Amino acid sequence: MKTNITVLGLFLLICAAGVAEGKNSMVVTEPVESFAVMIDMVLPGTPEDVFEAITGDVSGWWVITSSEEPITLQVDAFPGGKFLETWYENGTGYQHAVVTKVDYGRRLQFEGLKILAPEALTMTTTWSLNKTEENQTMVTLEIHGICPTGIGVPETVESKWDYLLNGSLRPFLEAGGQQDDIMQNDQTASGDQPSDKTFQFTIKAEIPGSPNEVFDTATGDISGWWDHTFAENPKALTVDPFPGGAFMEIFDDEGNGVRHAVVTAADRGKILRYEGPLGLAGNALFMVTTWTFAEMASNTTLVTIEVHASGEVEDGWAAIIEGVWEHFLNDGLKAYRQAGHE
Repeated sequence: MKTNITVLGLFLLICAAGVAEGKNSMVVTEPVESFAVMIDMVLPGTPEDVFEAITGDVSGWWVITSSEEPITLQVDAFPGGKFLETWYENGTGYQHAVVTKVDYGRRLQFEGLKILAPEALTMTTTWSLNKTEENQTMVTLEIHGICPTGIGVPETVESKWDYLLNGSLRPFLEAGGQQDDIMQNDQTASGDQPSDKTFQFTIKAEIPGSPNEVFDTATGDISGWWDHTFAENPKALTVDPFPGGAFMEIFDDEGNGVRHAVVTAADRGKILRYEGPLGLAGNALFMVTTWTFAEMASNTTLVTIEVHASGEVEDGWAAIIEGVWEHFLNDGLKAYRQAGHE
C-alpha cells in the first residue's frame, strides 16, 4: 500500500476571517501536511445495494467505535445528516461526521471521522459507486485531509479503511448483508493530490437596497441570482440566515444534494459568514467566506466579501474563485436587485 503526501516546507497558516473589524482570527502554526488516499475495489451487489449498506444502520460492518457496545451506529442518507454513534438510550454518544453530499446509489460524502485519526485537522471522505458486471459495484473511496507533519496519519487512515472495507464490508455484503467472520485483503491504490497553499481576497460592490434588504436577498432562497450549481436544475438552493444553518443545494424530491457550507455567523444587515468548500467539495480545503453590509446614501449598501482559504489548492484556483465571486456579486446579486427583485 502506498500513500502520496505533500509536506509544506513552512508553517501552514489556516486563517479564518475575523469579524468586520478584522479581529478574532484563528491561526494554526504547527507544521502540517495534506494527504490523499484512494482505494479502489469491486464489491458484490448493485450500487444501490452498496449504498444502502454504507448508510442507515451500519452496525453490521462498521467495527471501529468509541464504545465497546454502542446501541446504534447510523449514517444519515441526506445532506446535513450525521454519522452518529449512540451509547445509551438517553442519546449520549458521539457524532463522527457530517454528511455533506448524497446521490443515491452513486455518491456519499462526509466530513469528519476523527475516530480513524484523532490527530487529523480536517478529513473529507467521498464514496463513488459505479456498476460493473452483473451484481457487482466498483467502489472508489477518496480521503483528503490535513494533519500534523510526520506522525503517520495517512498510513493509519489507509490501513483502517482497508480493514473496514476488505475485512468487514466485503464479507458483510457477501453474506447478503449479515455479519460474518472478518477477513482481510489488500486492494489499495494511492491518489495524486494538489499542492498546499493559502489564498485570500476581498471584493466590494454597491448594491441597491438597505443592509437588511440586501442581507435578505443574500440568504434564504438564492436561486434567483446564484447560477453555479452541481445539479442542472436543483430543486432548492438556500442559505440559512442563522448560526449553525447551512448553504444547501437539494437536487430532487428524494432529498439528494450537497451541503456547500455551514453558517457560523449571522447578524441581519451586518454580517454573514459561512465555512465550506462550496463548489470544491471533496478537496481538503478550509475556506471561510465573510459578507459585511454597510449602509450608504440613496438606499444603497456597500457589500464586502472576504474569502480566506487554505489546504489543497491547485495553481490558478485563487484567481478563478475570485473571478467567480466577482460574477456572483455584480452579475448575480447586484443585477438581481437592480431588476427590482428582493
